[in-house]
Amino acid sequence: MVHRIQSLAVGRVARRARDERGATFVLFALLMAVLLVFVALAVDLGNARQVRRQQQNTADAAALAAANSLYSSGSPNFATAVASVKSYAHSDGGVSSSSWSGCSDANALPYKPDAGDTCISFDSSTTPTIVRVILPSRNVHFLFGAIAGLSSTNITAHAVAAVTNFGISPCGFCVIGTGSPYDGQNGTLSVQGDSGVGINGSASTKHNGEVDVTPPAGTTLYSGGSYSGNFNPTPLSVSGPLLDPLAQYPVPSFSGLSTQAGCTNGVAVPGIYSSIPTCHLNPGLYVITGSTHISGQTTIDASSGVTLYMTCGSNGNPQACSSGGEAGADLICTGNASFQITAPSTGPTAGMAVFFDRHNTSGLDCRGNGSGAENGTLYGASASLTMRGNGEGCDFNALVVVNTASFNGSPSSFCVKYDHASNVQAASTAPTLVG
Repeated sequence: MVHRIQSLAVGRVARRARDERGATFVLFALLMAVLLVFVALAVDLGNARQVRRQQQNTADAAALAAANSLYSSGSPNFATAVASVKSYAHSDGGVSSSSWSGCSDANALPYKPDAGDTCISFDSSTTPTIVRVILPSRNVHFLFGAIAGLSSTNITAHAVAAVTNFGISPCGFCVIGTGSPYDGQNGTLSVQGDSGVGINGSASTKHNGEVDVTPPAGTTLYSGGSYSGNFNPTPLSVSGPLLDPLAQYPVPSFSGLSTQAGCTNGVAVPGIYSSIPTCHLNPGLYVITGSTHISGQTTIDASSGVTLYMTCGSNGNPQACSSGGEAGADLICTGNASFQITAPSTGPTAGMAVFFDRHNTSGLDCRGNGSGAENGTLYGASASLTMRGNGEGCDFNALVVVNTASFNGSPSSFCVKYDHASNVQAASTAPTLVG
């Protein structure tokens, strides 16, 4: 009897062992199936990531190729630039010519020269400085993804490049300070000509303020800046920063100039002054070391071919401003005061109307009904431009480069028409990726 019981027990243990081995095998098979799914997805997704990297490299190369070739003949040649994009996309990424037909980019720039295709676009139809390329979508099939119900995925990539512009600044009105350097308040900024507005960061206007750019070169916010208020057209946000387009411009030399007291018989001659003479300025360079505050009906007449060099130091000893920033010479117009400045057309400062020392933190400030007109470049890498009250500067044929800009009042206004041929020529640089 005992022996039989022992036999039955042994049998039950054997059957339990066989059952457990069977269950373990089933569980192992299920785990292996799950593992195979993950391995398959890892292989397919890894391949998709590799294709995505290749697509991005292709988009970068295509955008740079377009930027590099756009001005190869001296003026914009969109056909050449578009052909360069498609050539690089085909050779580097296997993108067929036919795949561009119907290609659509929801964030395309204003000018789209390739008929039936918005994936190759530029910021201007006349003087482009930015090109955007988005590659036609590429379908990548999964080898193993069907196990998890995934058969393929669509992959694309885009790139934005700044164009080599052969002397044309990327902006006609450039605000190169950091953070939020443009405060439009209730003022109006109107820009037209060879380039639009470039702001190194964020910008804002209030309800009665606006930024209006024509033709549609638009406003470009660098460093991914944001905007609020009235902008026409809608700003484009790109990675930055916005570099100083005149960073390589040489500081005007005042060697040989002597200290001058002021006006003689209603005329001033080139030299070193503590403030800008309020009379007719003969052609040449005027080095200004102190504040110029004009009011009432006072007028500065520098229309005969003049460069104002606004620096630090004293009347008899002009000096470069401190590298950390220093308040130097400035120009403040109040009441009905006004100024007329026309840059020289020849000589070492041709095209430069007002040059603030690169570390001069002062600037141009028009208040009340103060106004001005300028033909030639207004440059102040560390300087401010402020229009208050009814201040107006609506006759500027100028490239304007300042650190900060503020427009407020009831309303103030500032109008710029940038003709690069009449201004200091911006340095040509190799095209760069900006987004």
